[in-house]
Amino acid sequence: MADSPALPQADPSDIGRIIFQEAEAVRRFAGLLRAENQALSDDDTDKLPALAAEKEELAAHLKQLTEQRDAELRALGYTADSKGVAGWCADHPAEAGVSDAWAAILADAKEAKELNALNGELIKARIEHNAKALEILRHGDDPLELYGPDGQSKKHGLKRINDAA
Repeated sequence: MADSPALPQADPSDIGRIIFQEAEAVRRFAGLLRAENQALSDDDTDKLPALAAEKEELAAHLKQLTEQRDAELRALGYTADSKGVAGWCADHPAEAGVSDAWAAILADAKEAKELNALNGELIKARIEHNAKALEILRHGDDPLELYGPDGQSKKHGLKRINDAA
């Protein structure tokens, strides 16, 4: 009877490698949120589309890294959460810097969450301001309707200056 092939075993150093990559990605993500915050604060909205695209790409990469880390932790018998990482770090003290990288991930993720909430509030305030401005232009208490939908001046109540003299 032939032995069944052994399942591939997770390499403990893979978790360290993934955590270092994850730490760099979370650091970059927090940096993008800081740049977004600066652009919103400076009213430099031209930068926002490029920042949003970069954030989206980096968020997808972070999701992939998290899934890899979680799979590796489970394969080694740890839970796929912060306690699992802490347990792995405690069991592998020779993996230099992994515990510090995990602490950096947690700190940068906290900062990113706070910046994301702040940026959301700044965007919400901008949207409300723009909505009020549009309301005034469209339907204010006494709308000043100088131009019609065709872009031509409205004639009611406005008399042209007769320059035929």
